Parts: sequence; C-alpha cells; structure tokens
Amino acid sequence: EILCYDIVEHFPFVAVPRFLRMCSRLLDKDGRFVIRVPDLEYIAQQLLAHSLPTFEAQRLLYGGQTSPGNYHHAGFTADYLEGVLYGSGFSEIIQRVNGKDEDPKSHNITLVAKR
Repeated sequence: EILCYDIVEHFPFVAVPRFLRMCSRLLDKDGRFVIRVPDLEYIAQQLLAHSLPTFEAQRLLYGGQTSPGNYHHAGFTADYLEGVLYGSGFSEIIQRVNGKDEDPKSHNITLVAKR
C-alpha cells in the first residue's frame, strides 16, 4: 500500500501522471494506493455559497505559501482524479470518500485505487 496524503497538489499538474505511474509500478498486483487532495469542486461550492471565507478558499486551493514548497500547483475534482489514476495504470477505484463525510471541516477528497 502507498499512502499519499496532501502531496500531489504540490506537483506541477503536468508532472502528476508521471508520479502516479511510478507509484503504480511500485505496487504489487492488487496493491492499494490511497490518495488525498483538496476537493476543488467542494471548495468552489462552499465559496459560492458564502460558507467558506475567500481567504480560506485561497489557502486550500493555493497552499499556505509560507515556504517554497508550500504552494499548490494542481487542483482536482474526484472525477478528474479518477481519470488520471486510470490513465496512470490503476485498474479500479475501490473507495471514494468525500472529506466532509468523515469530518465536516474537511475540504479533501480521498480515493483508494487498486493496481
């Protein structure tokens, strides 16, 4: 199993498929890959509903920007992330969890993919 929480949004979006292909190759057949990223769609919905302050939406979307590595370069919806995972060698999405379903304060999406 590879656990990849709060990482891939820090890569340039053009580098994400290459990173995911590498992760897929590292796993044994039927190995699990767990990925969590900010949920672009949910953050946008909350911003438009005026239930998320603009500053907080910016932080969630673009990172804290307090150090060189604390910037987000890629954004993901669950559907888009699923497509990138399938295109990177994963055979099945076995679980999809909206962060808000686990924690009302969460703005993340978590997917579990199988090689």
